[in-house]
Amino acid sequence: MVRRGARMELVYGKRNPAKVTSTKTMLDGLDLQIKDLCSLDHLPTVEESGISPLENAKTKAEAYYRLIGKPIFACDS
Repeated sequence: MVRRGARMELVYGKRNPAKVTSTKTMLDGLDLQIKDLCSLDHLPTVEESGISPLENAKTKAEAYYRLIGKPIFACDS
């Protein structure tokens, strides 16, 4: 449960500054605090070996969730 006035933290599974900035701009106005993988620099890079962008995004989201225990939003194109 999110307390009133508390911002929900969402971790974006990207290290690309341009993509992170673009996503933050699109989500501006929502009560979210967006962190990216650069702010969690202790994390390893997850190999993108899937056969589709969706498979790669799912692999990254699940792997980073196991590492940090927080919801991860991942999107590949």
